[in-house]
Amino acid sequence: MHADHSIATDPLLQIEDLSTFFFTHTGIIKAVRNLSMTLHAGQTTALVGESGCGKSMTALSILGLVPKPGRIVDGHIWFDKRDLTLLAPEQLRRVRGNQIAMIFQDPMTALNPVFSIGVQIEEVLLLHQGLSKKQARTKAAELLHQVGMPNPQERLDSFPHQLSGGMRQRATIAMALACDPQILIADEPTTALDVTIQAQIMHLLRTQQRQRQMGLLLISHDLGVVAQHADHIALMYAGMIVEQADTFSIFKRPHHPYTRHLLSCVSTDLATSISAAIPHSQEQWAPNFRPRTSGFPPMQQVGKSHWVRTWEIAE
Repeated sequence: MHADHSIATDPLLQIEDLSTFFFTHTGIIKAVRNLSMTLHAGQTTALVGESGCGKSMTALSILGLVPKPGRIVDGHIWFDKRDLTLLAPEQLRRVRGNQIAMIFQDPMTALNPVFSIGVQIEEVLLLHQGLSKKQARTKAAELLHQVGMPNPQERLDSFPHQLSGGMRQRATIAMALACDPQILIADEPTTALDVTIQAQIMHLLRTQQRQRQMGLLLISHDLGVVAQHADHIALMYAGMIVEQADTFSIFKRPHHPYTRHLLSCVSTDLATSISAAIPHSQEQWAPNFRPRTSGFPPMQQVGKSHWVRTWEIAE
C-alpha cells in the first residue's frame, strides 16, 4: 500500500492494486492500473488529473458501475471489512447510495426530468431507509434546508428544469446525503457552475463532510479547488497514481514531473492545457517516467506519507 499511514484512524475505504480494463475490438484499454489509495473518516482525498486519465473510472469501479466492455481485472476494494469487488450485484446495490454515495459532474445526469425534486429524494429514503411517505417528505425538506436550498418546502414540488444549475447540484447533494453515507464521491461537482456558485458548493460539501464525519473522495482537474479543500492529494496520469501525499507536501515539494507541470498550470484551465501538453502513449512519457524493460516505475516513499512513481527521486 502506498497510502497515508500517518493518520491513526482505521481507513474507511482501502483500495489495493486496482486495475480496470476495457476489452474492445481494437484492443485493451487500461483505464485504471495498479491503483492504491486510502480514504479516512472526516478527511477529503482528491484524485486529480486531466480528462481521460481514469479518475471517474476509479469512482465507478468503487461503486461497481463499470460499463461494459470494461471490468475490474485485479485488485481489492475494502469497505466495512468486505471486498467490494467480490460482492454480488444485489449486495453492491445495498452499499451504493446507502453507505457510499456519489455526486456527478452534471446534475441532470442524476436527476430525472419527469419527476419533482421531492419525489426523487423521497424515493431514495423509501428505498433505503424504510420511512413512510409522510416521513420521507419531511426528511426530504430537511435535507434541502441542510444543503442551503432556498424555500426548501416549495422546492420539493419543483422539476429539475425549473431550477438553476447551482440549485440542481444542491438537490443532487441532498439526494446523496439522504441515507447519511459513510463515503461521498464527488466527481467534478462544480465544473458546470460559475465561480461564485462553485465556491458555495465546495463549502457546502466540506461542511457536510465535517459534520457527518464522512470520507470525501473529490475528483477534480482543478488544483486550485483541491488546494483549498483536500487533506490529501493523489495525482493520476494515464490510469496510474504517479504521486500522492498530504496537500501541504504536494504543494511544498512536488517530486514527479507531471505534478510540477500541473502546479505550473494552476492559473489556467487544466482540463484543456494538460490534455494537449502531455501525450498518453507510454513511449512519450517524461524522461524519468519512461517505462523500462522491467515495466513502469515503482512507487517510492520520499516522505512520511509522500509517495512518487518514478525511477529517479528529485532533490
